[in-house]
Amino acid sequence: MKTTVVWFHSDLRVADHPALHAAAQRGAVVPVFIYAPEEQGERAPGAARQWWLHHSLEALNQSLQRLGARLIIRRAQQSLPALEQILAETGADALYWNTRYEPQLWARDERVHKTLRTRGIETREFPSYLLHDPNAVRTDAGQPYTVFTPFWKR
Repeated sequence: MKTTVVWFHSDLRVADHPALHAAAQRGAVVPVFIYAPEEQGERAPGAARQWWLHHSLEALNQSLQRLGARLIIRRAQQSLPALEQILAETGADALYWNTRYEPQLWARDERVHKTLRTRGIETREFPSYLLHDPNAVRTDAGQPYTVFTPFWKR
């Protein structure tokens, strides 16, 4: 049976979660949340965010338990080593997650893709919380829009 680790970020829900849905279609699912605020640089969470995160993770875990899964939560300086450890512990052969667009997180996710693919782990990202993928919205010349009106008319 194929096993997929689903890496949750700020999308702490089971409904309308493309990565979770795709993983469930594939086989067994191992839901994971890695708490690595150092990777977020200036956007590291304050006290209110930590409170929200704690209660959101509890609610997510309850939703996952109703579906027969249990959320694994790890604290790490960097996500990649923690993900590698979880993949090894579970024997999973794939890692799925919903795309993040913050520059520092996008670079981190690219490192995760490259590293895990060289180790034979399938990695996939899914668009989730934007109407349009910023990399897919381009002018006829293939460049990003710099003026709103032409984008809006398209």
